[in-house]
Amino acid sequence: MAKAKSAKAAAAPSPSSDKSIVAELWSQYNKNSTRKMKLIDGFLAYVLATGVLQFVYCVVFGTYPFNSFLSGFLATVGVFVFAVSLRMQINPLNVDAFAANPRTPERAFADFLFCSLLLFLVVVEDASIIRWTPDGQAFEILDQRMLANRILHRYFRHTKYASFQRQLNYFGFRKWPKQKAAICTYSQLYFSRDNPADLHRIKRRVKASLLDAGQVNATPLVDCSVEI
Repeated sequence: MAKAKSAKAAAAPSPSSDKSIVAELWSQYNKNSTRKMKLIDGFLAYVLATGVLQFVYCVVFGTYPFNSFLSGFLATVGVFVFAVSLRMQINPLNVDAFAANPRTPERAFADFLFCSLLLFLVVVEDASIIRWTPDGQAFEILDQRMLANRILHRYFRHTKYASFQRQLNYFGFRKWPKQKAAICTYSQLYFSRDNPADLHRIKRRVKASLLDAGQVNATPLVDCSVEI
């Protein structure tokens, strides 16, 4: 009996060993993480907490109004995915992974910012002006003038619809022809309401001349093999 107790005591991890493991992990994190990465981690923690609070609210009080809950939760998940993508791109350990298509932290942040703002614009703003298509695979602009005059200035430093269109083109969004949709509609392969996990694949378009010269590689923003 005494031997069994001593064996259990030896097998059970001591609190001091747990503390040492946590201390070692924290030390490695501080050693390998830059200040910018830590800021992103703090933002990720905030976004995660926001998503958890929304889920708890849904469980306790219900999802009414459902569209508001869905919009908020989708925006939270999408921004989390974009932020993880940004962290991967600025991680010094991933320099080799992006060697064919190098990205400065400034460019990575600019891509993150535009994609996040576009997601908020579609899921949060007035559905009588801009909204998802019924299948969630594209978004419709029902009133271009109202979008420019009332909404764009909340997200960008301009109110020009043409500038907004140009940014959409940079990120691979395509306007549907009038034969396909009577309403002004834009779609991008990885921008969809029901599959936010693919949002990180949205990338800024590369000039064809650079591709032909072999100077850059048109890879997604994030390679799943890179370090987070």
